[in-house]
Amino acid sequence: MKIKDVKAVSRLVIVVVIIAVLLIAGVAAGLFYTSTHPSAAKKDTLIIGTTDSVETTLDPADAYDFFGWEIIESLSAGLVMYQPGTDKIVGDLATSWTTSADGLHWTFDLRHGVHFDNGSEFTANSVKYSFDRNIQINDPDGPYVGIGYSDIIKDITVNSPYEVEFNLKIPFAAFLSLMASQCSCIVDPQYAKMSNASGWSINDVVQYKAGDPRTSNPMGLGPYKLSAWDRTAGKDTEIDLTANSNYWNSSLPATKNIIIKMYADQSALAMAI
Repeated sequence: MKIKDVKAVSRLVIVVVIIAVLLIAGVAAGLFYTSTHPSAAKKDTLIIGTTDSVETTLDPADAYDFFGWEIIESLSAGLVMYQPGTDKIVGDLATSWTTSADGLHWTFDLRHGVHFDNGSEFTANSVKYSFDRNIQINDPDGPYVGIGYSDIIKDITVNSPYEVEFNLKIPFAAFLSLMASQCSCIVDPQYAKMSNASGWSINDVVQYKAGDPRTSNPMGLGPYKLSAWDRTAGKDTEIDLTANSNYWNSSLPATKNIIIKMYADQSALAMAI
């Protein structure tokens, strides 16, 4: 890669990572809010009204919109995350990590005993599968192309079932911030399959399927499961999230059900309130 290309990619990623930091901090704060607010903690169901909608899909290889990333944050998890309300990066699916002196190799130690919502185990192979898949799908409108993942990541090595290594093409100081972004969330191979033996393509992006919320998203490691997703003419009308009993942190989420209702405009939302 030419020096000017590296600089261009770096500038683009830094801008996107800043946006992701703000987004993650806000979403994470929302997820943990119910565990700290005395009145909210007593509620089993939280109803949210909004005029927003998922723009395209809930596939990290394709979703590149604010609201879509909010839902992805609830349905999946990454190796690391921003501690709610702070700019500090802490472990999520990874418990610890190290980097080489030249900044080209990042090694993550993974949590043991973590399972997807279908009961299958999360391992280093899940991490490699997720990033290899999302990079190779090469969606021109997706974050992996927009941010330039393939310009940063050379390849991923599974060192053991619970250790995975990212080998980079260039030293990238914001790599941990990139890993905390929603587009770096891990997908479940059972619901994110390639369509043919030749490899992944844009056709393998997981699309919305009416009446089938589970196969409408490729995730399963987050605090919530997608229990309902209703759309009309490409616009969301309601999204329901239900606590994931397989979530690795058994103390979360404090609110068992979240119902998100979409309204056509602010006036309709105000009337609903």
